[in-house]
Amino acid sequence: MSSSKHRTNDGRTFSFIIVSKDNFEAEIELRPSDEGKVPDDIDTTIFTATPLPVETKDSGSQTYHPTYSDSSTNVNLKTMRRQLFVSDVEKKPKAYTGMTLDVLKLVFSHVELKASRMKYWYGSSRVDDSFDDTENDVSGKKRGALRELSLWEEYLMSLVRLRKGLDTDVLGDMLCISSSTVSRIFTTWIVFLRKELDFLIKWPTKDQIKENMPKCFKYFPKTRVVIDCTEFFVQKPSLPSAQRITWSSYKHNNTFKLLVGITPSGSFCFLSKLWSGAVSDRRITQASGFLEMLEFGDEVMADRGFTISDLLALKGATLAIPPFANGRQLSSRAVTRTRRIANARIHVERAIGDIKSFQLLQGTLPLTLKPILDDIIFVYNI
Repeated sequence: MSSSKHRTNDGRTFSFIIVSKDNFEAEIELRPSDEGKVPDDIDTTIFTATPLPVETKDSGSQTYHPTYSDSSTNVNLKTMRRQLFVSDVEKKPKAYTGMTLDVLKLVFSHVELKASRMKYWYGSSRVDDSFDDTENDVSGKKRGALRELSLWEEYLMSLVRLRKGLDTDVLGDMLCISSSTVSRIFTTWIVFLRKELDFLIKWPTKDQIKENMPKCFKYFPKTRVVIDCTEFFVQKPSLPSAQRITWSSYKHNNTFKLLVGITPSGSFCFLSKLWSGAVSDRRITQASGFLEMLEFGDEVMADRGFTISDLLALKGATLAIPPFANGRQLSSRAVTRTRRIANARIHVERAIGDIKSFQLLQGTLPLTLKPILDDIIFVYNI
């Protein structure tokens, strides 16, 4: 920061200082209370920024200092950075959050009232405990410490972290808050959105399935759901026992495994909790609650790894999977059936691909996210 200077403008003499940091320069007009102070002691959080004068170099070219221009209004630098963040997200909502701006606003309007009085998560307590009194609190006020960001800013920040996988330090710098505050807001909002939007993933009726059955399922008219498991890489646990149960022989890595159910029309209708990578697809299907959703006469489409025909038979349901070769060449009829099932199952592959388009899930998940991973997966699919 340079020493204070003086300038006459329109007959008025005023004092100012130059603040320089990371290639950013701002001209700050001194308030009467700041006159005579050492520049480093001046509070520069609130300031009036005006364009610096044009500099003429020896070559005759002119350059301008990159400053914010607003000579009439006191500007809060934190507020400006947050407004720029919100503006960028609103201009390109699909790129930043995976949703259109209309959908973002629709979801926010649905949760805004309860979000305004939700209790924020703080480290050691269980995440679910943060919301025990949300519905019964009629004060209309947020519980706990004052909010640093607006609800809309918190909401967008949480969805941007989901979509882009940004580190808490990066988001903290962008919004002028600490990384711990980013983590606390993110955890709170993810659990809150899971609770408030849980109704969006529901098991459809048989009539609803028939009304929306695509043509590629014409050879499988009884299909109620298409299922598959997908895995996410996770940080290697320190305990040998935890390493063993999360080791996936298929991915050759430590993973968490998720069972998903997709309707023939391509929408999610079932999401299991996350299981450790060593658990078999059959065990997840049996213990996840999926079988309880089926009715007599349903058909479940899956790949060859789901050896669950006996489990489905107990519910009066059938299994549609590609035929096994058993060391021999497939007959033309088996080849045709394999091709038809593959064409129909493309929906589940696309749906899983959409989940993994979110960058937070593309890398190795830190174990610190384990308490809310089930909620993260759900919010991805709203």
